[in-house]
Amino acid sequence: AVGDVARKLACSEKSLWNWLGMVAGVPPADRLAYLIDGRAGRKSPGMRADPDDEFCDLVRSNWLRDAKYSLKAAYDDAVDIWANEKRNSPIPPVHQVRRWMKLHVSKPTEVFWRKGAEALKQLYPAQTRTKAFMEPLECVQGDYHKFDVFVWWPGHDTPIRPQLMAWSDVYSGKLLAWRLSPTANSHTVQLVTGDLIRKWGVPKSVLIDNGREFANKAMTGGAKTRNRFKIKGEDIPGLLPLLGIDIHWATPYSGQSKPIERAFRDLCDRIAKHAAFAGAYTGNRPEAKPESYGSRAIPLEEFAAVMERGLHAHNARPDRRSEVAMGRSFDEVFAEGYARAVIRRATDEQLRLFLLRAEGLRAKKDNGELKLLGTRYWSEWMYRIAGQDVVARFDPDDLAAGLEVYDLKGRILGPAAAMEDVPFRSVEDARDHAKKRGDWLRAAKQEARAAKKYADAEIAARLRGAGALPVAGDLPEA
Repeated sequence: AVGDVARKLACSEKSLWNWLGMVAGVPPADRLAYLIDGRAGRKSPGMRADPDDEFCDLVRSNWLRDAKYSLKAAYDDAVDIWANEKRNSPIPPVHQVRRWMKLHVSKPTEVFWRKGAEALKQLYPAQTRTKAFMEPLECVQGDYHKFDVFVWWPGHDTPIRPQLMAWSDVYSGKLLAWRLSPTANSHTVQLVTGDLIRKWGVPKSVLIDNGREFANKAMTGGAKTRNRFKIKGEDIPGLLPLLGIDIHWATPYSGQSKPIERAFRDLCDRIAKHAAFAGAYTGNRPEAKPESYGSRAIPLEEFAAVMERGLHAHNARPDRRSEVAMGRSFDEVFAEGYARAVIRRATDEQLRLFLLRAEGLRAKKDNGELKLLGTRYWSEWMYRIAGQDVVARFDPDDLAAGLEVYDLKGRILGPAAAMEDVPFRSVEDARDHAKKRGDWLRAAKQEARAAKKYADAEIAARLRGAGALPVAGDLPEA
């Protein structure tokens, strides 16, 4: 019976036997008084006064440091300071200070000072965002991932770690479009975005971070919430705003804000550590280099082939546990939703924009000539844009192919042909230039004559008839 009661009261059997011994032979009405502990009314010398707040503040301030100083060390430092300054108040024992610290230092305060602001942010519960009410292409997310593998890239003297630019569907998790590049750059983002739209359609919105490769003016210029570079009224219109795609900016350095980071973590394990890349794996941080670090580099074609298989396998892998997958693969989830979604398609002209680079230029004020990367461009119609700010779109690999000129609202104005420099003494090139100029002058003169319906003499005669000019021979009064 004593054992059962002791378990119910959460105390030891010995304590229960001691209490029974204290009330043995005592009437039930008087037993409570006999059970009072004689020590309850006394305080030990160290408990007779609260510890000095100033002493405890000294300990607290010394302990709340990112060096993660121990409490006993901070206490000993305070004792030395107290003795040196010859304070009158007694030095409290360490157990009192420890108890005072528990009462006066909250957990968030401790974490902020000893572990930092990022650790403090982790104390706040993460937000749970549901994808159950979304559909494919309602939102896509894009980012770069740098592979932990040394690869021989054409044109580079030493092996590099290639970077993957990828777009994934937020609803299903499926990777939709990707390309490799030696560096993170805006042109690759533009090309992969074109691949995405050409293959799957125009997404309603995108989730990207504020890095230069994404927040450049060619892609996001004109977006109201774009917080990179100076926003000016004459900014070139970005491709995403031109297509009516809403832009959402992810929190920098926050993996929780970009679910694609989970896919990249999977790629680290299944692609970067693939058996075909043994000896070329670099490790995921400097202090985690493998024993075989730097012993081998993979040819680009071989790396790309393994990567392609890995990305398709990532999409096709079953037993996914997301709230919308429920055991299916990303491919299956996307295909089911895509079949019932209303998808907007881009025109051929819109798709072509993603193949071209964009640059904001100001036309020469007399004839509208444009100059880009040392090459001059001009066509006969361009005097109409003289002195204006325009957008030139071009193939960076073929500057001689000319420019496509657009206004700042994204409307095409016309082509601009490249004007090549010629040898100084080239008679044939000079003759050809003179012929083209003569043809243009004749056309311009014809246009000018057609624009003038009434001759000067006719206008003068009609003004005289209206009394606005004196008749020939009449002299004005003195």
